[in-house]
Amino acid sequence: MLDARDPREARQAAVLVVLEGEVSPSIVLTERRKDLPSHPGQISFPGGRQESNELLIDTALREASEEINLPGTGVEIIGELTPLFVPPSNYMVHPFVAYSREVLDLRPADGEVSEIIRASLDRLLDPSTRRIEHWKRYGGKVEIPLFDLGDYKVWGATAMMLSELIDLIQPD
Repeated sequence: MLDARDPREARQAAVLVVLEGEVSPSIVLTERRKDLPSHPGQISFPGGRQESNELLIDTALREASEEINLPGTGVEIIGELTPLFVPPSNYMVHPFVAYSREVLDLRPADGEVSEIIRASLDRLLDPSTRRIEHWKRYGGKVEIPLFDLGDYKVWGATAMMLSELIDLIQPD
């Protein structure tokens, strides 16, 4: 059964969608540790819950610094994507897009991230990476739209945000 929470009462969170590299750009993703209680092993953008009196952009930057050692310089915020309500976790997620001309020296920095994944923009723009799989969830079979990146499957809220970014980069 699907959760019917009210988005107006959701907790606030922010993620940072990092686009890096000038010649062969890529998007920075993370693989969450498999031993975490929430979203174990999922592919996501660095981000997390907003702390009190913190601007959402500051949440995204703080979390990216904590999770992937994002440097404080050399990264420019270039825009925002549409906030997305995630009913299972009761979060309204605010995605911010950042750009770095250089490939960044990133490292998983805490107990949340097992791996940093760089997905080439060319690969993400290739329609063959997008597919629908049928998974058992919520007491039945559901269609899950995802990006198939070989060893990694990007689905859920992360895939939705990634789809919006791709539509902005490469409109129909």
